[in-house]
Amino acid sequence: MADDPNNPMSFHHHIERGARHMKTKQYGSAAAELEEAVKCVALDTHVAYNMLAGCYLQLSRLDDAERAYEEALSFKPDFADARRNLGMLKDARRQTGR
Repeated sequence: MADDPNNPMSFHHHIERGARHMKTKQYGSAAAELEEAVKCVALDTHVAYNMLAGCYLQLSRLDDAERAYEEALSFKPDFADARRNLGMLKDARRQTGR
């Protein structure tokens, strides 16, 4: 069943749809797919959170983006992309006061 969060195919289905929406700059739709992906049990949950944070950034949802990067790091503390992205977000927020 595609919507079963314990089914790895469900995770990959949502990741692929989210990635397609991101490529066409449909960030709201991408975020919705990725929000479903992170509900699934998967080894790559950290990747979904990192992608979701990117969507949130594009939607100017900075608090949500920061939380999503932190979630990515909670699943994989040595995930360099999320650590770098979170650092850049925090630096930008300090500089702009947002």
